[in-house]
Amino acid sequence: MEDAEQSIIDTFRIERERSELQVDEATAYLFDNIEFFAMTYPGALGLRELAMEYATTSRLVWISNRSLARKVELLQSLSAPIEVIFFGYWWKRVHLLNLMSDFKDKVIEVQE
Repeated sequence: MEDAEQSIIDTFRIERERSELQVDEATAYLFDNIEFFAMTYPGALGLRELAMEYATTSRLVWISNRSLARKVELLQSLSAPIEVIFFGYWWKRVHLLNLMSDFKDKVIEVQE
């Protein structure tokens, strides 16, 4: 029984490490390739700057010395408004300025 429990624990540990590596790779990719995706958005609405700020802030959160739980919490709070702004349904984007303001508030929270 103990061998089975240890096997499960080891499997979960491996999966956790794999998930952490995926987030590391994703934030690094966004940061390293800002010019390829951020520059495709119109600058007049502030979307280009928003995309660049998201990529930069997300990467800085991930490589910070915060606890893993806090990093995940911050990335989730940063990503929620960005997901709606860039990938949400048009009727959710009606509140674009509010979502952009929410994101800016999250960036300020990260910097504290």
